[in-house]
Amino acid sequence: MNNIFSNSDQITYLIESNESEINLNNIYQFRSFQSFLETQENIKYVNGPTPAKIPVGQMKIELNDINKDNINKLKKHYKNMGELSSLYFKENNLYASFSLFPTDNFNANNINNIENYLKDNNDYLPNY
Repeated sequence: MNNIFSNSDQITYLIESNESEINLNNIYQFRSFQSFLETQENIKYVNGPTPAKIPVGQMKIELNDINKDNINKLKKHYKNMGELSSLYFKENNLYASFSLFPTDNFNANNINNIENYLKDNNDYLPNY
């Protein structure tokens, strides 16, 4: 693992949804945030609940193709992950955990960019 990431530094964001179950709205919101993180400079890797493709059985589903007809497959995927899932339920709220693995050049400007994104998108990330 050290060969891939070169150090053990990571930053974790925990985002609260204010919804009690997985639905299209919060999945798309979480994907939007994860996609934003994946495009930022000085971040080697993002581990989160909403990668572009999710393995379901013998195939991978594009997260952008999730709809009301197949969201149950996605819910089953998260349930089957158990404690390894990056989605958590507590007190009728859904939480998503995003772990960032920064490069050595990661700095305060990168943190500010992420925080600005969260502030600009607080209509769907209300507890930031």
